[in-house]
Amino acid sequence: MIVAAAFDQLLQGSRLIRENFPLILKASACSSPVLLSGEEGTERDLLARLIHLLSPRSPRPFLYFDRSRGRGDFVDSLAGSAGRPGLMEWAAKGTLFLDAIEDLEPREQVFLKTLIENIRPPSLPGSCRIILGADEGLNRRAEKGAFNPGLYYAIAALEIALTPLRQRKEDIVPLSRFILAGEREGRKIALSLGAVPHLFAYDWPGNYRELRIVLAQAAERARGQRIRVGDLPEFIRSAQDWSPLPFVPSR
Repeated sequence: MIVAAAFDQLLQGSRLIRENFPLILKASACSSPVLLSGEEGTERDLLARLIHLLSPRSPRPFLYFDRSRGRGDFVDSLAGSAGRPGLMEWAAKGTLFLDAIEDLEPREQVFLKTLIENIRPPSLPGSCRIILGADEGLNRRAEKGAFNPGLYYAIAALEIALTPLRQRKEDIVPLSRFILAGEREGRKIALSLGAVPHLFAYDWPGNYRELRIVLAQAAERARGQRIRVGDLPEFIRSAQDWSPLPFVPSR
């Protein structure tokens, strides 16, 4: 099984991936919809890409569409219009990840439900696999009628729940290594041991996405090959929860 080196390290170090790995493998081996649920900013996009990389579809495209940031008509974006190919066509035989589906309008939910119920990969030429991401509590919204119940039940048979980063701070170091591996092409950069306690003291309300932004900015400020305390933003440096680290980082 061939996985990108950075993902390989993350597989070994992340508690989130380790605890959910049986479900991740199950998701990668099938073509049914998968629902990734968790707070905004959790690693929904990362897990979707990992499922794609571990699947037989890995040589094919992986496309990511975030409805919370999307512009224009969702139906046209997926299906295309006036001779313009949509995301379904661009992701042919690959994977299409639709994130923040809780933001879909009612008519868009109906369209997505119909699409999922009628797609039978690989019986449709060029059909793609669909993974969906949503905030936690989508089931409660469906029960109250705030989200299309038929759509929820069509996608919830295989669900992976992502806990917030503040509940698994041991993931901060492996996630940081993964993030920094993609920063500043051609330059090796890592966390200094002095910076790590400050990252653990902060509660990360924006989860993985916030960590990624903070480290990208710190990498820009850093001189040399280490991100030091002074490279971190003030709100990270001043975090007060000095609880013991779950483990001592290896570097």
